[in-house]
Amino acid sequence: MPVANRGIAFAVAALAAGPAFAADLAPPPPLGPAVSGYLNSYVGVGIFDGSGDSVDLNSDWSLLFGNYGAISIPLGSNLSIQQDVSYEYGTQATSNDDDDRSDLFLYSGQIGTHLTFREVSQGLIGGFGGFGMANGDSSSASYVFAGGEAMGYFDAFNLYAQAGWFDSESNDAGYDLGLNNAWFARGVARWFIIPESRLQGEFSWASGDYGYLEDTANVLEWGVRYDWLWSDVPVVGSLVGAMPIYIAYRGNYAEGDYDDSEVWSNTFMIGTTYRFGGPNLKEFERVGAPLDLPNIGRWVAAGTILDPGASPTVPDDPFDPDIPG
Repeated sequence: MPVANRGIAFAVAALAAGPAFAADLAPPPPLGPAVSGYLNSYVGVGIFDGSGDSVDLNSDWSLLFGNYGAISIPLGSNLSIQQDVSYEYGTQATSNDDDDRSDLFLYSGQIGTHLTFREVSQGLIGGFGGFGMANGDSSSASYVFAGGEAMGYFDAFNLYAQAGWFDSESNDAGYDLGLNNAWFARGVARWFIIPESRLQGEFSWASGDYGYLEDTANVLEWGVRYDWLWSDVPVVGSLVGAMPIYIAYRGNYAEGDYDDSEVWSNTFMIGTTYRFGGPNLKEFERVGAPLDLPNIGRWVAAGTILDPGASPTVPDDPFDPDIPG
C-alpha cells in the first residue's frame, strides 16, 4: 500500500477509535440507590445525675444495650423507602427494686419509615414517621412522630438534618407523664477520613409539655462517634477478617419548669455495624441506607423522670376547663 494511503487509513482508524478511548477515560456514571441495610449492636455505660424536688436518683449509673436495624429498597431510579427498627434498655430495667429504677431511663423501642428522593451525586430529601414506647422511672408512654429530613453530599463530608413533631400518651397514669406535644430538630455532620473510616458529630433539641400541670420541658442531646475497620482483631482476626467497630459518646440534658428539676446523663459506648449494599462506608452513604431516627424514646422518657408523679396541688375549682385533667 502506498505511504499516502497508509496515512489516510491510520487517520480513519484513529477517528473511529477516538470515542471508545474517550469513553474508557471518562468517569463511570453515578449509580442509583441499591437494596441495602445495616445492623448496629452496642453496649455502653450510662452515668446519671440530677437535681430538684421531683428528681431523686438512687442509682447513678447503668449498663445499656441496644440494637438498630434498617433496610432500604429502591422505588425506581431516585425514590427509596427505608424501614428502621431499634431498641435500647438499661440493666436497671430488669431490677425488682423500685429504688434502683427511680428517676432513670429504663428502655425504649421504636419503628419508623423514611421515604426519600435521592440524587446519588448530590443528596436526598424526604420525610419520615413512626411510633414507639419509652419507660423512665417505671412509667411507660407510647408515642408517635413525624418529620422531614435532608442530606447533602460534599466530597468527604455529609450533612444531615431532621426536624419534626412527636406526641406521647401515658400507659399507666390519668395524665401524660412523658414529654408530649413536642417539636424537635437534629443536625448531624459526617466526615469520611478514608472511605472506610467515619467521624460523626451531632446535636439535637426537643421541647414540649409534661406532667399533670403541662409544664414545659426542654431536652438537649449531643454526641460523637468514630467508625473504622479493625483489620487485626485479636484471637479471631484470621476467622472474621476486618471487623467494623465504633466507639461513641452521647450526652443528654433535660430540664423542666416544675421545681426547676434537671437530669444529666453521659453514655460511653462500643459497638459494631454490619452493612450490605455498598462497596465501602462512604459509598454506602450515597447509594445505601444512610438514614436513622432521632432518639425520641429517651426524650419522651425525660418527661416521666422529671414529672413529680402525682398532682402537686388540688385545684380550687375542679370544673375549671383551663385546668388539665
